[in-house]
Amino acid sequence: MLTDDPETPGARNWEINTAYTEQRTNEEHHRSFPHVDFNYGLGEHIQLKFETGWVFADAPDGVRSGLDDSLLGVKWRFLDQECAGFNMSVYPQLQVWALNGIR
Repeated sequence: MLTDDPETPGARNWEINTAYTEQRTNEEHHRSFPHVDFNYGLGEHIQLKFETGWVFADAPDGVRSGLDDSLLGVKWRFLDQECAGFNMSVYPQLQVWALNGIR
């Protein structure tokens, strides 16, 4: 499961996250490392996102590696109830497939 918080990094601030991700099926085993997520605050309530990683795929024909699919997105935090501790955001994202044929 992938989740994200409703917060944004704030005006002109960067938030950079790194991770190790793994996905297994009966046919393949994919690992992404480093998996990076770059977020930039356009204001207090808007964030731009770019996410990708370097993927390693174990398949019956051997191990392949290359740039993973990328995500481009914009998060808008439209409800900011700091006193109540309740925030809500919408976060449309576009997946751009890598051309290396790994997935």
